[in-house]
Amino acid sequence: MRILIADDAPRLAILDWEMPGRDGVSICRELRRREDGPYVYVILLTARSALEHLVEAMDAGADDFLSKPFEAIGIDPRYHETVFGLFDRLDHDIEGTGIGLALVRRIVEVHGGRIWVESEGEGKGSTFWFTLAEAGGQQRGDSSG
Repeated sequence: MRILIADDAPRLAILDWEMPGRDGVSICRELRRREDGPYVYVILLTARSALEHLVEAMDAGADDFLSKPFEAIGIDPRYHETVFGLFDRLDHDIEGTGIGLALVRRIVEVHGGRIWVESEGEGKGSTFWFTLAEAGGQQRGDSSG
């Protein structure tokens, strides 16, 4: 928690619902009770997917809620940009709204970064990469996949 309330705190926090010693919901509530310091955008990541969990996360002050696990099944290279479009879904048989990756792209861009996908095609898995700007404007990279 001390990292999130420091003067140079990150402006984006991705918190897991269940963490050793403290849960993401209580950290989010504590952040929102604070009246000083910069706003930290909070994404709550969890394996919980029921509507009541979404409501609890939003009531705690989370800005967004992502369910896991993510299933990266592989994406034909010609669709690598399409997957980031709002309401664009490659497989309409899979449940979802088509806003997840569009939202992630927007969050990353707001923080001075970029996101892209690498995949050799269907059935071969996907890796999503992103960069975020450091406080001085330089970019640093991370990956998820």
